[in-house]
Amino acid sequence: EGPLGPDDYKRMEDAGITSTVSFPFAFTIGPDTSLDAKRAYLEGFAENSYNLVGFYDKDGIGLRLAYNYRDEFLSSRSNGDGGPKYSDDYGQLDFSASYDINESTSVMFEATNLTDETRVEYLGQRDRVSLVELSGVRYNLGVRASF
Repeated sequence: EGPLGPDDYKRMEDAGITSTVSFPFAFTIGPDTSLDAKRAYLEGFAENSYNLVGFYDKDGIGLRLAYNYRDEFLSSRSNGDGGPKYSDDYGQLDFSASYDINESTSVMFEATNLTDETRVEYLGQRDRVSLVELSGVRYNLGVRASF
């Protein structure tokens, strides 16, 4: 058989996959050209980050599954002690679903951090932990209505 035809694409138009990958590039001008010196100027930027999202949306039913990941990054150049503060690498899986009951009312469900990841920040080096955030898996249920 040949490649996908128009009817095949119509079957897939209500579902799909999307992804974003980031590889920021920067350089510094000055005497210190070490990797640590270069990273010090990239506050808030991870070396690598990506997300992958699968979705379905048809006949009032919406489903979304997303994984987001970010490498370690510099959170702040100064942590109060004069040194840098870093956020450790982090990835999480999220799910959401919605159903349109009618044109003016829908219900929704969200599950955030299904992988139960922990967010960690540290001061200059990994053994100086400044934050451990154990948010766990979070669930939301809601109703949306317009009058």
